[in-house]
Amino acid sequence: MRIAAALVFVLVLFHGALAQSEPTEIAPAFELPLYASPSSSYWEFEAIRQDVTQPTGQSISLSLIPKWLDIKGSYIEKRQIATTPTDSIFGANSTQPSLRYFDVLATSSHFDGKLVGEGELAYSTLGFSAGPDDRPTLSRLGVRGSWARLSYGFAYRAFGSGFISTAGVKVDRPREENEIWSEYDFQLFRLRTTLSDWREKSDNQILRTRTAATAFNWSKAMWSASLLSSYSLIGNREDSQSLAFTNGILLSYRPAGFLTVQPTFSFREDWDGMSGVRTDTPTAGLALIGTLHPNIQLVGRASYTNGLSDDPLKNSSTVNTAALVNWKLGQSFLGDQSVSFQLEYKNDIKSHLSVQSPQANITGMFQFKVAGF
Repeated sequence: MRIAAALVFVLVLFHGALAQSEPTEIAPAFELPLYASPSSSYWEFEAIRQDVTQPTGQSISLSLIPKWLDIKGSYIEKRQIATTPTDSIFGANSTQPSLRYFDVLATSSHFDGKLVGEGELAYSTLGFSAGPDDRPTLSRLGVRGSWARLSYGFAYRAFGSGFISTAGVKVDRPREENEIWSEYDFQLFRLRTTLSDWREKSDNQILRTRTAATAFNWSKAMWSASLLSSYSLIGNREDSQSLAFTNGILLSYRPAGFLTVQPTFSFREDWDGMSGVRTDTPTAGLALIGTLHPNIQLVGRASYTNGLSDDPLKNSSTVNTAALVNWKLGQSFLGDQSVSFQLEYKNDIKSHLSVQSPQANITGMFQFKVAGF
């Protein structure tokens, strides 16, 4: 699979002509995930692909064979500043190494969209050489399509250890994912079902997670709603498998053309197969998205998570707030220019006696794109 995805880079080397420049759009609004998976969230990893359209990114695209094979390459560089002493790696008020993210996506479409194939290869680095055991890459192969009201797809993804997305999601251990999904439009609502099988390597062992999820989506002119339920089985041995069951709801309401309100709520139950310990984790969030001007986007979000467990050591709560401003300045002789600023506050509170003080963290990020191609 990885060898097939690597062919994308070979094609670029032999066809290195830039046929078309593609301007970068304003970053998409924050999306609060309905739930977190038993290991790492698939929705977090899916943001890796969506996040490459942020203002600091630069992309090129070319059509090797018109209407048959398209290739898009993206490059993103980010630099963050830690504003509190809680950052034990870089220290307070220190400049962190730049995150450099390279991505190449090849797409081939046939039969008027009924069959679309995709191959992708991405690489990330923090500005210094990766460790001897790290392979900070993402490779993906997928097939999707639509027929009348039915949509369907299959995807294979492989994450190497040390891979970091532009959203800051880091993969600590090698992981492979297989997913098959289908969606049908009943006009009144859309029904989506997903089956996935994830395998993560840890200490010469493979942790397996199998998940079945169902989502109902309603959409009208001024509002939309999504209901999601998932059931996950974690582990390889039947006598030690853990279970996770999650229900979530996401609402989106647009009272005016320039304002969108998105409240979210989810409730997750976990059962440890070894100890029998149960953990309940409710999460509530709210996002406000404003577009007072077509080139300016304002986003504010807040969420609160509270974990309640039979084991007092697992009790915890998290408060997270963030504000984001994206401003598309316009074009110059160097290309598109844009500015973005993000400020985020996160506070983790452990209720057990071994950790009594909250762990607060404030981070700020400023991005300025001076040239585009």
